[in-house]
Amino acid sequence: MRPAALILLLAFAAQAQTVDTAAARRYALERLQVRNVSSAADPLRTELEADILRFLDFSDRNGRPGPAYFEIGITGSWMLYGNPGETAYVMSLALPYLSPAAQARVRAFLAAMVRAADPTEVAFEHCGGWGACELRPPRREFHLLPLATDPEPLRPNIWPPVQVPPETIYMLWQYAEATGDWDFVSATRPPSGARWARLRNLKLVRKHQASFE
Repeated sequence: MRPAALILLLAFAAQAQTVDTAAARRYALERLQVRNVSSAADPLRTELEADILRFLDFSDRNGRPGPAYFEIGITGSWMLYGNPGETAYVMSLALPYLSPAAQARVRAFLAAMVRAADPTEVAFEHCGGWGACELRPPRREFHLLPLATDPEPLRPNIWPPVQVPPETIYMLWQYAEATGDWDFVSATRPPSGARWARLRNLKLVRKHQASFE
């Protein structure tokens, strides 16, 4: 390779590795915001709000439902939304698309839920986190199993014991960012307390996992 070509190649590589600090700061700090949603999306927003209000009405009447149980073909059974952080994450993502009245209900529901079942402590809401227990009301699914002709109750087995996932950091960030309930993470500034310590420990777990990815 000619010396001039090598110098140009090295110069290009050096430029490619240069960090644009302004762009990096924007990437780290910029918040996504929902703006100017087209009227063409109105039917979807109406459907979304109706489903969320149906969930809230059900919870008001019966108490907060447990995990959703599914059986899919030959792949076996699945339990979803066992971690309370999942519900907080999904409902807070939907928050900007709801009417003001629905937003107020969602905020009140989530604020009570994360304090009753702290996602930094509760890994999975079934059998205390592991084991085989009968599914009992209130149930989250639209179509309940087993069918009426089956006398045997369902006893899904959670094994091995579930640990609080590191993704709880992202779930609670989304919750606090959407609702403004940063006091749930920590009521002090700078942050402190047992819940904040648990989140910091999850961050260390996530960092350790990333080193192997």
